[in-house]
Amino acid sequence: MNKIVPLTILAALLVGCASLPEGHHTDKKAVARQSMKGGSIGCAIGALTGALVGKSSDAVKGCVAGGAAGALSAGIKERNRQIEEANALAAHARARGLTAEVATEAVTLQGESKPVTTLKGLTIDLPADVNTSAVRDVVQRAARMSDASKTPVTITVKGSKAQRATLVATLRHALKTDTTATVKEADGKASLHLAPVPDVG
Repeated sequence: MNKIVPLTILAALLVGCASLPEGHHTDKKAVARQSMKGGSIGCAIGALTGALVGKSSDAVKGCVAGGAAGALSAGIKERNRQIEEANALAAHARARGLTAEVATEAVTLQGESKPVTTLKGLTIDLPADVNTSAVRDVVQRAARMSDASKTPVTITVKGSKAQRATLVATLRHALKTDTTATVKEADGKASLHLAPVPDVG
């Protein structure tokens, strides 16, 4: 039975990280943490069920199976939380008169047959005048959400050079000094785009 805990940890990490779809950016540390938690709980339930059957080998099998199921469930829960955060910010932006769209995508995780909905990003369109109180409020809210997010966020600021300077200054002032968020700039119509993790490569 002493070997069950290491097995659970291994199963949790393998299932949680193996559930990352190929080419999909996500915070592996956050998913791993959730997977560990879910895997441990799943192991305990699986081991108890196996023990009730009457064989110690069934308890071990139950732990591994329950740990894997718990880890996968926790990984999905983490992705759902990301979508909830994005929807909350989008609703706040709409309440301030702005247009906001949350983009999700259905991906099939490794070893699974059913697709899982994951967050692709959140786009908030901004007016030409980015000095309004509504825009500042939404930008500050985006900064606070990014700081509070368990998953690192990339905030891409689009607009003219002057618009970007104003928006980035507002963001930098609102973000914590030890923020995990990454701020990028790009040409285009004034907008903010938030992605669940920093772009890689």
